[in-house]
Amino acid sequence: MITMLGNIGLIIYITQIVVSFIFYYRKKVSKTYRKQSINNNNIFEILDNTPSVMLKILSSMVFMGLINICLIKLFHFFNVDNMYPVRYFLDLFELTTGLDNIIKYNINLDIIYLLSTFLLSFGGFSIIIQILFEIKKTSLSKTSLIISRILHGIISCVIMLVILKFFV
Repeated sequence: MITMLGNIGLIIYITQIVVSFIFYYRKKVSKTYRKQSINNNNIFEILDNTPSVMLKILSSMVFMGLINICLIKLFHFFNVDNMYPVRYFLDLFELTTGLDNIIKYNINLDIIYLLSTFLLSFGGFSIIIQILFEIKKTSLSKTSLIISRILHGIISCVIMLVILKFFV
C-alpha cells in the first residue's frame, strides 16, 4: 500500500510537470518573449526589494488564514462544515494544510488523488494572493493568471484521471 501511494505521488508530480510544459509551449508558440539580460543593477534591486516581498508574503498568509478561520466559524454556525465540498473549498486556501486535510478524507482514493492534483496545480488562494501582490508591478493580467491556474488544475486532473483509469 505504501509503495502504491509513493507511486501515485510520483505520478501526480509528473502530471504537474507535463501540464506546466503544455502551458509553457502553448505560450511560447503564441507569443514571443523579450529576453532581459541580468546585470548587477537588477540583482541589487532584487536584493533591496526582498524584505518588502517577504513582508507581503507573510501578510498575505496571515490575511488568508484569518479569512479561512472566519469561514470555518461561519460554516460551523450553519452546520455545513462537515460536507466535503465545503471542506474542500476551505482546503483550497492554503496548499500545505489543504493537502494534509485532503489525504484524511474518508472517500475513494481516486477522488483524493484528483483533489490533491487540482490543489497542487491551482496552488491555493494564499499563493495566488502572493503572486497577485507581485504581478501588480507588471503588465501581466490578474484575470489571466487566475484563469490559467484553474485551467492548469483542470488539465492536471484530466491527465491524472486518464492515468488512474488506464495505467494504474
